[in-house]
Amino acid sequence: MKITDEAKVIIENALKEQDTDSIRLSLKETETGTGLSLELIKKTDNDRVVDVNGVNVVMDIETEMNLLSIVFAENNGELVLQTESSCGGSCAGCAGGCH
Repeated sequence: MKITDEAKVIIENALKEQDTDSIRLSLKETETGTGLSLELIKKTDNDRVVDVNGVNVVMDIETEMNLLSIVFAENNGELVLQTESSCGGSCAGCAGGCH
């Protein structure tokens, strides 16, 4: 998982506004499949914290393994999720399509 510098600014601003210090990512089963849950939290001593580009991300190992190709990026001032492609960039930047 990656967080771009532009996305980091958006996340840090949201954390500051909510008086929190971390984001919690978890996978949730829904009627249509698996969804990603994102919460702004204050981490505890019992949390498993991963530093991603200077952002505290609380997640279990299973979630981390499932999000290896995910990139948190910025688009028009909004936080977006992209999938990293085999050509090294995001899917949006790969002329050959996602692999």
